[in-house]
Formats: sequence, C-alpha cells, structure tokens
Amino acid sequence: HFMIEAQNKGYKLPTDFISNWLKFQKDKANEWTPNNSRYYRYSRRDGELIQAYRLYTLALAKKPLLGAMNRMREMTNLYPLSKWRLAAAYVLAGKPEVANEIVAGLTNKVKSYNKYSYTYGSKERDLAMIMETMLLMKDKTSAFVLFKDIAQIMTSNQWLSTQTTAYCLLAAGKFVGNNNGGKTFSYDLIVNGNKTSETEKEKPIVKRKIKVEGITSGNIQVVNKGSTPLFVNVFLTGTSTIEKVEKVQENLKMIVNYLDIDGNSIDPASIKQGSDFIAEISISHPGIRSNYKDLVIEQIFPSCWEIRNIRMDKIQTSLIKDQPRYQDIRDDRVYSYFDLDKYDKKVFRVLLNASYQGRFYLPSIKCQAMYDATIQAVQPGKWVEVVAVK
Repeated sequence: HFMIEAQNKGYKLPTDFISNWLKFQKDKANEWTPNNSRYYRYSRRDGELIQAYRLYTLALAKKPLLGAMNRMREMTNLYPLSKWRLAAAYVLAGKPEVANEIVAGLTNKVKSYNKYSYTYGSKERDLAMIMETMLLMKDKTSAFVLFKDIAQIMTSNQWLSTQTTAYCLLAAGKFVGNNNGGKTFSYDLIVNGNKTSETEKEKPIVKRKIKVEGITSGNIQVVNKGSTPLFVNVFLTGTSTIEKVEKVQENLKMIVNYLDIDGNSIDPASIKQGSDFIAEISISHPGIRSNYKDLVIEQIFPSCWEIRNIRMDKIQTSLIKDQPRYQDIRDDRVYSYFDLDKYDKKVFRVLLNASYQGRFYLPSIKCQAMYDATIQAVQPGKWVEVVAVK
C-alpha cells in the first residue's frame, strides 16, 4: 500500500516490484474463500478484512480485480469494515454507484477494541479507514465529522499502535490535501516576551527553531492572526547526561543476568579486557492474559563491549538458548523479535567481548509488545568498566 501511494505521487519503484506484487495479490484474491466456521468468528472477520484490503490495494494500483470484488460483494453477513474497504475498491475501479449500494445504511460508529496481531486493528484505525472511503465517495461532510475525532485522538496523550498512527495520518493527510481552504496563514510567535510576526503563502508546514540552552523557565505563545486554522506542536530534543529509568514489570517478567563462558554468573560492573561473556535475558509470561504476539527486546551495549555476531563469525556454540523469530544485530545493539505463549518462558543470549578499557554507561534493557503499550518490562541501566589484565 505504501509503495503504491508513493508511486502515485511520482516516486520510482524497484524494477519488477509492482508486477511481482500484482501477480501475487491477484492469485491470493482469486483463490480466497471465507472462513465460515462459527467457532472462529475473529478469524473470519480478519480474513474478510484482509481480502477487502487486498482488493482495495489492487484497485489503488489501477488493476482492479472485478471478478473477486463481485464475488465478495454477493456474500451475506459481511462485517461493516469489510464493506467500507470493498466500497473503496469499487470507487477506485470507477463504480461509485456500487460503492453507494454497499455502504447504504452502514453506520460510522465503531466499538472500542485493540487487536495486537494479524490485522492490528483498533477503533481509531477503523475510523480512519471509513473516513478515507467517505473522501473517495466525495462525502466530505461526513468525513469532516470523523476528521475532527481523529485529530483529537492524534493530539492526545493516548498510546497508538504503528498501524493506527499510520492510517490516521494517511486519512487525515488525504482530507487536508483535498481541502480547498485558504493557503495563506499568519501568526505571531512570542518567546519570553520577544515577538516575531510571520506570514506564509505556500508552505503548509513551517518549522521554527528556538534556542533554549541555558534557559530554565519561560513561555512560548503562538497567536493566529488569520482565518486559517493552525495546528501547533512543540518538540524538545536533546541528550541527557544520564537516563533516569525506573524498573518496570507490567504484564511481563524479565530477568537479566551476565555469565562467563562456563555459565557462571558474573558482575558486569568490572570485566577483564579480552574476556568473552554472555548477556542473558529471561522473559516470562505471567499468565494473566492470553498469548503475546510481536514482542521485541531492545539491548543497547556500552562502547567498551563488542557484540560477537555468531552468524557472521560462524561460531558453533551450545551457549545459545532460545532462538528469536528474527534478530537484528547492529554495531552497538541487538533487537530480538518473538512471540510468547501464556505461562511460557524464553531465554535469549547475546555473546559479547570486553574489548576496550574504560568506564562506560550500560543503557536500560527493554522488552515490550510492539502493538500493546501495557505489556512491557524495563531493567534500568548502570555503569560498567573494562579493566586491564594484570
């Protein structure tokens, strides 16, 4: 979907990318059959939405698969969001009258829910999908109602998954892009009493840098001097001298140990230069909730330690315990991705070498569900040292 949107904006895609994708999606769409088992209601809903989304992206790529679309249209008891997605496909295929028939009588109300696997849905994501369909159907009045709700969600402190954030931005961007409101806006920027007046005629986004180094208090004001609505965000960036992180065990248990090559526990606060050792992380599911999907462990190591990449070095070792589903090994960090069943426990190990003398800071270690902020564990960082061999 992202690549098609980029192509439609004029970006060049890799050779054969679209043709290979089109062939794959067409085959999948033509062979798809619904899961009608009454025992797998959610599987049926997910399967329907995936098929409708597949047909939508094919239509977005200007290759609508009308046969598969018509077969799905004739199905009974389609879930509402599947109907909205299918309607979007028909609009893109040049058949808006069919889209109107599909969504006739449908409400834009969505019950609150969060799905952390498969379709990664949420109430907010679904509202954004519905809003995008309304825009395609040129129903800007109804779309504006949802746009205000989505804008409020996006500017709140509510945690949003990647899927939800991306689709809300996509739908809002299409709404703003189709809005023929005034392009000129003016405002006063007042920083600690010092005022500057700004006027922009073309740029939809303006960034102003404010130096705050050495300033311990003050205020920033933005006064809109025109009729065009302004949305203001303030971003403060910098690097703290030391992170202040508390230990967290929220619906997840994490134990961090450091071992020598023989498996004996060691203190990472002081390790002899040249020593190989192991960072071991044990992750346990407490069993209160159902199986966890898409967990990630983020380990960032101090500059005095080097990661022994056993894949690159072709090291044969029995020291490694559980294997993650995918592992991203970089110069100074390792990301491990995995699932965790209820009451299950997994132990992951990274082979390290104490390479450079000195005292360095070991950042905190984090494990969290990528699509659920309520599942996380954090081990605070600490100072470590690599000492010379005597």
